[in-house]
Order: sequence, then structure tokens, then C-alpha cells
Amino acid sequence: MRTAMDRNQPQNASSAYFEWEKGELEKQKEHEKAKDGESKDRSTLDGKPRTMFTYNFVKEVLSVVLQTSKPATGNVPYSSDIVKHLLEKVVSGSMVDGGLLRVLRMRNDWKSIFLALTNVEDLEEVEIIECLCFILARHRQRQTQRTVSGSGSSAVATDAMQVDGPPTNGLGDSTPTLPVFLGAVLRYTHVRSSTVSLRAAFRRYLSDVDDVVCLLEVLDGWMGQWAGRDIRLLPTSKMVKKNELGVFVLKDKDTGRKAEEDGDIPSMLQITTFLQSILDVSFVNLIQTPSSHHLLQKMDGYVQPQIKYIEQMDGLQGALEL
Repeated sequence: MRTAMDRNQPQNASSAYFEWEKGELEKQKEHEKAKDGESKDRSTLDGKPRTMFTYNFVKEVLSVVLQTSKPATGNVPYSSDIVKHLLEKVVSGSMVDGGLLRVLRMRNDWKSIFLALTNVEDLEEVEIIECLCFILARHRQRQTQRTVSGSGSSAVATDAMQVDGPPTNGLGDSTPTLPVFLGAVLRYTHVRSSTVSLRAAFRRYLSDVDDVVCLLEVLDGWMGQWAGRDIRLLPTSKMVKKNELGVFVLKDKDTGRKAEEDGDIPSMLQITTFLQSILDVSFVNLIQTPSSHHLLQKMDGYVQPQIKYIEQMDGLQGALEL
């Protein structure tokens, strides 16, 4: 694999890896058959040997494939197939020097970044918010280009505002939109991040109040959509299934959460939790920015009914517990 990558032949590296893994799986199957009916080897993980995916081994494979020793930008040969394959299994955020998301972003591999936000348990908040700010900068860049396009100055604006352009590595410019990526960030940080670390990341990367306002506009749009919906007291048919006794029960948490979020819109709880961390850091700056006042008032109008609803539901808690 290393030889293939040094020769700028990422496809050959992928072929070498998957051929090796196939051979290891065949050896494992032969080993299991030779055990003559004994219980399945405890060293398997989803039907594959754990010994294939030791920490140091996966870290070395990622180092070879991602070529972290080479410059972060530029035309670096890269095979995303191996990275995606490993991300679905045993990758840890600490396996990549310089940060997993940062290196994947420099390789313009956004599909793998979304996969990491789904499967990797220990991504650092600083890494996530840095990646979000990159998307935010691209979003504002596009907004400016659309604004000046009518005056024939789009080319000048592009040169003047170019933000970390993606390398040419065969993946194309697959940079996601701000709402799509922000939704993935909210779902990850709500479950796996601490508010203290999240606020520290905001202080480090969200110093520009205009960036904060841009994020709040997206959150405000989502809150407006939730405010226009009826309050659900019972799960929908998509959120339940029949068990072996024919009784309706809730599906697994991921399925239920997906149905509740109704597509790509994060839940109201995820939105307000993320919003609270932003306001904890940026509220003073927002108050000093008159253009943000109307937005803050709108969001407060969405939150107040939710607070009243929670207070009303809390009054039922004692009776329901009886």
C-alpha cells in the first residue's frame, strides 16, 4: 500500500488492502471450520476478526492512505474507499495526527466526514467547529458572489474571498451546504459533546459576530418550521413496530429519532441546546449588534411557547407517576 501511494496510485493501494482483507477473512473462516462445532471465536467483530483492526494497525493504514506527512493542500493522491471502509468499523478520532476531520477536509472528502460524524465516538469539539466554520466561510463567500454577480465583479470577488479551496483529488467539489452540515453537527454534539468543550470551541473560532448571525439565521429557520407543527403526544406509525407478541413497541432510537426529525431538520431539543451554547459565548456581542436584535426577538418568540408547554407538562408529572 505504501509503495502504491508513493507512486501516486491510490487505486492500487485500495486493491492491495481489500485483497489482503479478503485473504484474512478466508483464513478466519477456515479456522472456525477447524474448530469442529466449537463456539464461535470471541475475536470476531461483525463477522470479521478483531485482530485485523487493532488500534496501531488501523492508525498506520490511515496514515498511509491519508498521507498525513504530505502537505495538507494540493493535488495529493487519495483513496477514499479504504477510509470509508474503516470508518464503518473501528476508527477513532485520535488515530490521525492533526485531527481526522481536518485531514479529511483537506482531502475534500465530505462523504467520509459525514460518515465520521455518524460512527466516530471521540471527535473533538474544536475539530468539529473548525470544520463548521470552513463551511460557514464558503456559505458567506457564495452569498457575496451572488450579490456582486449582477455587477460583473464575481470573478474579482472569487479571487478576493477564496477560502481554502479544495484540492483536486478526483472527488470533485462536494462541499455541503451550511444547513446540511450544521444539522449533522447538531446531532453529533447533542449526544457526544460536552457544553464546556463546545463553548470553548465557539470562543476559539466564532469571534466574528456576522458568522454567529449567519448560524442563527439557519437555526431560526428550523425553529420556525417546528413552531408551525402540532405538538405530538403519541408516536407516529413510522416510529412503532409489532414485537413477537403482536404488541406495538417503539422502534430503535435511531429510527425513532429520524422519523421525529422529519428528514434533515434537527429536533427542537438539539436546536435549543446548540443555541444555548452559542448565546452563552456570543450574547454580549449580539446585543451590541443592532442588526441581530430582530433575529433574537424572533427566536425568543419560538422558545417562550416551548417553555410554557414544558411547565404545563411538568405539572402532570406527579399524577402520572402515581
